[in-house]
Amino acid sequence: MQPRPSSDPLAKLREFNEHTPTQHVKEVLQPQLKRLVSNPRSITALLKGLSCPDVALKVLDVLQDGAGLAKVNLFHFSALLGVCERRGSWPLAIKILSQMRAARQVADVLCYMPALRACQKTSAWVQALRLFQSMSQSQASPDAICYNAMIGSAKAVGSWPLAVALLAQMCGASIVPSSIIAGTVMSACQEGMGKS
Repeated sequence: MQPRPSSDPLAKLREFNEHTPTQHVKEVLQPQLKRLVSNPRSITALLKGLSCPDVALKVLDVLQDGAGLAKVNLFHFSALLGVCERRGSWPLAIKILSQMRAARQVADVLCYMPALRACQKTSAWVQALRLFQSMSQSQASPDAICYNAMIGSAKAVGSWPLAVALLAQMCGASIVPSSIIAGTVMSACQEGMGKS
C-alpha cells in the first residue's frame, strides 16, 4: 500500500532548497492559494515553518504574483527574516529589507533584529554595523536589545572602542543601559586593554 501524499504544503516545501525552481514552489502552493490568501496569518505560519530562506522568499513571491493575490504585510516580512536569522543568511536578509522599502513597508525593530542576528551568526559584524546604522534612517530606532546585540558583537571581535562608542550612542538616545550591557562594555575594555 502506497502512502498518501501529504496535503500539507509545508511538508513538501521543507524538502526544497535554494536550487528549487519557483515553478515547483508554485505547483505545491496552487491548491492552497485561496486558503492562504484569505488568511494572512496562515501565510505567516507557513513562512515561519520553513527552514530555507530562499524557498521562503519564493513562497512570498508566488503568493504576491497571482495577480496581486496576497497583500504582503510586516508580519510576513518579519517571518521571512526569521528564517534568514536561523540560517545566518545575512545577504538575503539585507535584500529583503531593501524589498520592504520598495514595497513601502516600514521595517521596525522586529524586522531588523533577525537581520542583525543573521549577520552575527556568520561573524559578518561589519554588515551588522552598517545595518544597525541604517536603522535610524529607516524610522526604526534601535532599542536596548539592538544595542546589546551590537555591543556583544563589538566585544566578540575585540573592538572595545566600538563597544564604548555604542554605549555612548545608546545613552545619547536616552536609552538606559542594563547592567548586562554595562558589564559587556567593561569586559570588552578589560579584554582590549589586556591585549595591548
